[in-house]
Amino acid sequence: MLLDNFTANFRREKEDCVLLPDGKTRLRGDGSGVDIRHDGVLVSPNVGFVLKTKVHREKEKKIFINICYHDEIEPPGHKKKLDKDGNTIEGLNVPLSMSPVRICKDKANMSCLVVDAIVHPSVKDDIEKDQTGAHRDMLCTIIMQCFDQKYPELAPLDLKYKLP
Repeated sequence: MLLDNFTANFRREKEDCVLLPDGKTRLRGDGSGVDIRHDGVLVSPNVGFVLKTKVHREKEKKIFINICYHDEIEPPGHKKKLDKDGNTIEGLNVPLSMSPVRICKDKANMSCLVVDAIVHPSVKDDIEKDQTGAHRDMLCTIIMQCFDQKYPELAPLDLKYKLP
């Protein structure tokens, strides 16, 4: 099983700390957060909402993505870049920060994965103004794509998700 391989890569460094597979990131033993940060800023984000989906390669493994907000993250904006043919294209850029994956238990006491994604508070304002739900859906899709890029060993996530 892919998840078993992922969890087998965790190494205990101290009783109160877990060294992740990157060899640099240490999490507290309770999985509550980063014990040592590298070139980053410690933030306490504001609560947003959670999306629930599954690790696509393992249909029964749930993953919860906590979507939070903080001013330290840049606001979204339009960016121009060149495509592979050298043509200028413009698109929406949504900066976000994603935490390391944690292993937790769901309400049924089953093993699941949890990750936090932090975006600028203006994203929350856009979601609340949009009565159709399109902004929320777009954000969820962007965050799942970001997860797939950051954690290819667990990708792809099932694009069907729930907002419990």
